[in-house]
Amino acid sequence: MKLAATVILYNPLSEFILNIDSYVSSVDLLIVIDNSEYPDVELSNQIKKYPNILFFSYPENIGVAKALNNAALIAAERGYEWMLTMDQDSMFSSINMKKLLGCFRLILDESNIGMVGVDYSNEKNKSDENCNLIDVNLLITSGSLMNLEVHKYLNGFDECLFIDEVDSEYCYRLRKNKFRVCKITGVNLEHNLGHDVIVKNWLIGSEVKRNIHSPLRIYYIIRNFLYVYFKYRRDFGKELNKNTFVVVNRIKNSFLYSPGQRTKVLFFAIKGFKDFFIGRFGKIDSKKF
Repeated sequence: MKLAATVILYNPLSEFILNIDSYVSSVDLLIVIDNSEYPDVELSNQIKKYPNILFFSYPENIGVAKALNNAALIAAERGYEWMLTMDQDSMFSSINMKKLLGCFRLILDESNIGMVGVDYSNEKNKSDENCNLIDVNLLITSGSLMNLEVHKYLNGFDECLFIDEVDSEYCYRLRKNKFRVCKITGVNLEHNLGHDVIVKNWLIGSEVKRNIHSPLRIYYIIRNFLYVYFKYRRDFGKELNKNTFVVVNRIKNSFLYSPGQRTKVLFFAIKGFKDFFIGRFGKIDSKKF
């Protein structure tokens, strides 16, 4: 079975090409979509040299959801049934890539699987010998295998989200439509989980590691989580209630540990709430604020 893959770029660092190197030779086709408003021409030319890469660049950031949908359509039109989705800051070691491909062959007989993910961390070369497939609630898109027939049936990722909660919403929709969301245990993706900083705890003063987000990202986090929460609360209310605490913690950390940005964090947080309730979705023009 042939396998396509896609990676969505946004202002990528030059060293991210090493991440592409880790899996490009293991797939039959890699669709690279550059969402950068001002693409790095030199990096783009390096990427285009790979013989099995299709490279697309748009004059504006079209968002993660639409970029993934475009890649899925391109892959399906070329006869692919499954597509590996990657983030620009994610990579597989050779051991884990080999293991993923071996396990991939075993899931092809499972017609009701919509998406299959892997473990992820910063540990290198972690793997085991068994292809253990377990059902999970949610996956991140990076390092996941997507069933393109199911993707078409569900009309793809929800483009009104633009970024954030794109993968969560899709997993909820898969499960609501009785498709399985699974993970192969023991296959490890090296993935950057966000921007961690070492700060002094605001309450007790000891040094702690915290994950923070830009004010604009807080906007999308709040607006899109509310969208997903109210869309799926009848089906997955308990899960979403638990996830609420995670979202609140992300907002709290970004407010407390972003000196000089707290006013902006608060502004975009309020705007996220407001835009959800008035039904404003998609991309916002941050330059206006």
